[in-house]
Amino acid sequence: MKAIKHMEDPPGIHLCSVAGGFKAQLEKMKYHYWTLTSSADDIVEVAKKLGKNPVYLSPDSPDELNAIDPNAAYIIGGLVDRTVIKNASFDRAQELGIPSVRLPIREYMKSRKCLNLDHVVSMLCKFK
Repeated sequence: MKAIKHMEDPPGIHLCSVAGGFKAQLEKMKYHYWTLTSSADDIVEVAKKLGKNPVYLSPDSPDELNAIDPNAAYIIGGLVDRTVIKNASFDRAQELGIPSVRLPIREYMKSRKCLNLDHVVSMLCKFK
């Protein structure tokens, strides 16, 4: 992730559910060199171990992110998605029983509402 390589105070990035075929694909991409930690645990378990409240970032959430909560672990889903599936992240948050929020990009970006991982991480760091 280019966005965090040169940051003075980079965020803690945790890659979750790293197991099976997903782990094998990541190993081919030499993910152990990336600036992050990984775990076979799911996102809710990782957040609990960090002592944080999980919050799913979803472009389909009705709630807008107005401030960064230092007690929250923000979940960015869909690292392996090649297409945008409407409500996928919002539905996943509801399935897990955790809150979701959306970045306030609807007000600023009229043409594109889907951002790549680097853009999301950069926005969160600057928003903080």
